Amino acid sequence: MLMRDLVNEVRFDYLDDDSSSLWSDAQLLRDANEAISEAFQRAPLLLKTSTLTIVAATAEYSIDPSIRLIYTAKLDLINTPLEQSTDAQLSLMFGSSWRVNTGTPVYYVRTGHKIRLYPIPIVNDSLVLNTTNILDYSLSMLDDLDDFIDMAYQKSLVHFIVYKAKSLRDIDTYDPVKAQEHLTLFDNMFGLKKTAKYNSVSFETPMYATISSGRMA
Repeated sequence: MLMRDLVNEVRFDYLDDDSSSLWSDAQLLRDANEAISEAFQRAPLLLKTSTLTIVAATAEYSIDPSIRLIYTAKLDLINTPLEQSTDAQLSLMFGSSWRVNTGTPVYYVRTGHKIRLYPIPIVNDSLVLNTTNILDYSLSMLDDLDDFIDMAYQKSLVHFIVYKAKSLRDIDTYDPVKAQEHLTLFDNMFGLKKTAKYNSVSFETPMYATISSGRMA
């Protein structure tokens, strides 16, 4: 499906705006881009593999800011993937000296968009990350939806676009009831919008750890 086809479907099938007088193409295109961004932030739809160059005696590395969750982190020279841990866990296991110990890395700690290897590596290597990512996009990029989102999810994007369109506070466009109906449909498909606190905790917590207070595992 092309982006313009998605926008036209929303306009004609959901908004009954045949004359294009209530919502401009530019407005609906912005809403469509926001819908795609929201979908990728809420659900693990975009899987990527990236490689970091590991330098001996260097523990900390920046990672792509678009990375949401790290599924696996594996050094080329080691058969077993690294295990995600936390500062607190490593301090309990190895004491405060864990930050200066050297050897073959076994763990990594993620803080925001940085990861730290433990122990500090003693040889050069490559670290392969398998991750889920948010979508890095611009208006000029999004033409053919098939290039980056599964066909099974494309139709559900219309609900967020309708939500935004019906939230526009104008006498001819504002319909909060209809807006909420479509936002609920979008939520049901892609999940609820995550808070910054939720993202921070989920990024830095080992994926298969036991999480309290309703946070993700």
